[in-house]
Amino acid sequence: MNNGTLGPVPRVVFEANQRYMREIMEDPSNGSRAEEVEKVRDKVAGFVGATPDEIALTRSTSEGMNIFTSPSRPSTSASA
Repeated sequence: MNNGTLGPVPRVVFEANQRYMREIMEDPSNGSRAEEVEKVRDKVAGFVGATPDEIALTRSTSEGMNIFTSPSRPSTSASA
């Protein structure tokens, strides 16, 4: 939900984040958010021409870049 800039986030992002945080505070054990995450993953995959399993959702641009540049990230090669 981080738009990757130093300015304010778009209103639609702010409102979605606010709703999400309210739902978590009301019932932190609710696992139904996984379905919503998969819907988002499907939409993003369609938008960028990828498959849903190629999409990684992170909490922020910084988190995504840290995962990408980490030397301990999982290997995608099939070497033994």
